[in-house]
Amino acid sequence: MFGPKYTWESLMKENVRGYVILLDVDGVLMADGEEHVPEHIRSYVETLKQNNDVYVVSNTLYVSRREQAAREVGLPYIHTQHRKPSKKVLEALKYDTSKQLLVIGDKILTDGIFAKRIRARLVLLERRLSHNDRFVIRFTYLVEDFLYWVLSFF
Repeated sequence: MFGPKYTWESLMKENVRGYVILLDVDGVLMADGEEHVPEHIRSYVETLKQNNDVYVVSNTLYVSRREQAAREVGLPYIHTQHRKPSKKVLEALKYDTSKQLLVIGDKILTDGIFAKRIRARLVLLERRLSHNDRFVIRFTYLVEDFLYWVLSFF
């Protein structure tokens, strides 16, 4: 249903070109418990930026975290009161509608449903984890992983 999960390395091998990419923060650019985007992730994002229009879109309640992550990777972020999986997130984005949308995220319940609702291609990445991740985040990841496992049979 959702296909295999990617690593950043496997995604880079696909030579992604010509998309409007909506890129998540937590679990994708950095783990919930990380304070900065790691250098190797910044390098991957630089490669994506060469051939795509890339934007940061995140449901994090910490606006400063989203802004910092976007700044560290040199990307604009979508500032909106709406949250994924709402299609209204796209209202805040002026983008080239001739290009296909691509959502890069780590969660089915937000990124997966969001991609389906906006008719975008979905790339689920193996999420970034940290020993500093909060308990509630770890629990959410367990639920998400179980859901992904169940849906993999369909």
